[in-house]
Amino acid sequence: MGNRYSLSDFADIYRSALNLYEAGRYAEAEESCQRMIRSFPQAAEAMHL
Repeated sequence: MGNRYSLSDFADIYRSALNLYEAGRYAEAEESCQRMIRSFPQAAEAMHL
């Protein structure tokens, strides 16, 4: 079972999550982080945002 997203996709999702977080849109940022964790369980960045 491989990842559904490429590393480029991961970077895009991470940037989106960070932008949402900085805009105070915490629920949406959390959703993006959860998507990163599901697709890249080794991604420490998603756990610390």
